[in-house]
Amino acid sequence: MESLLLSTYLLFLGFVVGFSGAMIPGPLLVFVISDTLKKGRWSGPLAIMGHALVELFIVVLIFYGLYSFIQDYGSWIYLLGGLMLAYMSYLLYRDSSSYPDFRLEEKAMNRKLAYGSILGGIIFTLFNPSFPLWWATAGSALILEGMKQLGYVGMVLVVVGHWGSDLFYYSFISSLISRGREDTLKKAYQPLMIILAFFLAFLAVYFIDQGLNSTGILSPILL
Repeated sequence: MESLLLSTYLLFLGFVVGFSGAMIPGPLLVFVISDTLKKGRWSGPLAIMGHALVELFIVVLIFYGLYSFIQDYGSWIYLLGGLMLAYMSYLLYRDSSSYPDFRLEEKAMNRKLAYGSILGGIIFTLFNPSFPLWWATAGSALILEGMKQLGYVGMVLVVVGHWGSDLFYYSFISSLISRGREDTLKKAYQPLMIILAFFLAFLAVYFIDQGLNSTGILSPILL
């Protein structure tokens, strides 16, 4: 029963953290919207397949090459991951009042580039400047939490939850755009951003506390 609860917790953790990250506008989201306008609602899921391939490489690298590093510097990874989540929380709350005009951003892209949807997902993930920083901080802390709770199974669960959130969000975006129902997304955008911002703030406090507690810099904030 306890392992089932932990599994559910880790899936939920990976899903929500991934979902909040997906909602912060970036190159991949702009590509998905542009590609959807040209190819239809399957652009989102296909682009996320490409995105997941890049992340799979990162996870394998962590598993085989950086596992001992994560164990040795786990407290600092928690601390940096918590700070990254706090910054993401701030960005979500700051941007919640203004729905981004992706149509203008899309016009700035070169329409002559004939990326396939999967290849586009790979390219716009690799050239996202925040991608390496996220995995070096929040992503590593997420994997560390999974391994701390359920070992390698926990790591797989948080990654699957993370991919599930990306697949859900980008499929949802593609579906709405292809059906011309972007107004539905606009109505839900602000309250959802605020809810996620507060959740990330709470999670940031938890991660920072874990880091401070392990390093012994300060007394634990939470019991």
